[in-house]
Amino acid sequence: MTYNIQHLDFRLNPRKGFSVDVQMGIGQRRIFKNDKILAIKGPDQSGFDYRTLYDTVTLRSTLFRPVIDSRIFFPLFKRMAIMIRANGAMIAGPKLVYNNEKFRIGGNKTFRGFNEQSFYTTSYLIATTEVKMVLDELSALFVFADNGWINSTSTIRLNNYLWNMGVGAGINFGTKVGVFGLSIAVGKNRSTPFNLQAAKIHFGYQSLF
Repeated sequence: MTYNIQHLDFRLNPRKGFSVDVQMGIGQRRIFKNDKILAIKGPDQSGFDYRTLYDTVTLRSTLFRPVIDSRIFFPLFKRMAIMIRANGAMIAGPKLVYNNEKFRIGGNKTFRGFNEQSFYTTSYLIATTEVKMVLDELSALFVFADNGWINSTSTIRLNNYLWNMGVGAGINFGTKVGVFGLSIAVGKNRSTPFNLQAAKIHFGYQSLF
């Protein structure tokens, strides 16, 4: 389920207005017992019942995945603008969330300065500040800072969140088929300082249609 509100002066290169995207995903997880495990007998023939291994596993559960992405633009001078963005998501429902069920974030769309989809997370919140100079209808130069908190566990507690930051600059340039983006950024977190030699280059594309 998706809900969208958009009130921008120009979708591909806005200077003022706002947009909000909300998504809600609901999924059913079902775990099947493995017959090969159920048939295992202990090496000492102790009679241990391997079926009891599933006693602590929830075989059926429902996952809720709300996602929100909001942006607001403020015009600045004649050809500049400031964008404030907040985007976040979480997985709710089961006590244990497996890696293949987690969000994979990082890179151009979520966290610049880090490798694409390098973070596995059950919940995150990212705040972005971006200042851009409009060059023409489809093109702009920009500088930005992405700050966010990522939780890779299945428990929502403040001490489970890892803070990350990415800063950089880039350019969007228009073509006949769409807007291409190029940016370079460096990332930092609790265990990794800023390192210009580890800067990441990100590419993006927006269709005209």
